Amino acid sequence: LSEILCKIVTFVFFIGFYSSILFLTIMTIYRYLAVVHPLSDMATVTLCAGVLVSVLMWIISIGAALPSLLFTSLIKIPNSDEES
Repeated sequence: LSEILCKIVTFVFFIGFYSSILFLTIMTIYRYLAVVHPLSDMATVTLCAGVLVSVLMWIISIGAALPSLLFTSLIKIPNSDEES
């Protein structure tokens, strides 16, 4: 049970880490387009495009965090009852 919880906590941590980086990057790009190209940007900003970008961002975040889920393991510390 402890190894499963360790993997889940690590996986969720990295999903949050990568998704926050991607969300900030997407917001920065959006603000850049709104300031530099104020009129041409209006045609590309739709609800469908926003949902698509958000879903794509979550898929990329989960994909980037997947190695932490697959390769995280507990290691027994010699001469101790603890695991790390």
